[in-house]
Amino acid sequence: MILMNTDERFLRHLALGYTKEMIANLKGMPFGVKSLEKRQNDLIGRLFPNGERVGVNATRLAVRALELRIIDWIIWRLTKNKS
Repeated sequence: MILMNTDERFLRHLALGYTKEMIANLKGMPFGVKSLEKRQNDLIGRLFPNGERVGVNATRLAVRALELRIIDWIIWRLTKNKS
């Protein structure tokens, strides 16, 4: 699956526990909160089968991205330890 760099960055920050508001305020993040909500819904649609899309929150989305190796858990752990 091919994702934009901003999608990967968004997913990494969700995995670190950032809120959409915090992510929108990051330097270089080209999206506002409403756009990030749309990106999150788009990613849910792309990463989950039809029957599993209801009730997906940011944490579940980040875990799914880790499971699918869209974001690497080793890099996530290293990043988590630096913050």
